[in-house]
Amino acid sequence: MSIQDRQGNYQKYNSDGSTPVMVVGSLANLVSVGIDVGATATLLTAGLADRNQLVLYPPVAGLIYFGTTDTNLATNGLPLVAGDAPVIFNFDTSGGFSVYAVSDGTIRNVRVGESK
Repeated sequence: MSIQDRQGNYQKYNSDGSTPVMVVGSLANLVSVGIDVGATATLLTAGLADRNQLVLYPPVAGLIYFGTTDTNLATNGLPLVAGDAPVIFNFDTSGGFSVYAVSDGTIRNVRVGESK
């Protein structure tokens, strides 16, 4: 199975249904943390300075909503449901890129990976 990304390239799923993750940069500059997300908007960061990639993994159960602003995420945020593929953000570090999330009402732990 494959999906088309915004550049028109097709991304393939692994045979077990998981999505391959491409890390930009050195694995020596890879940081991963688990973050508890609740009803209040939570900044999703692993704390890596000058990062240029952020990978957001879905919660093990339930649902979170994410976006680049910390207001009205439950209404305007994008949903990420348990079992979904990870979401990968590649960006220029000079722009001050931030991602926030709220949960479906239950505290959900999500994994965030960053690299540079």
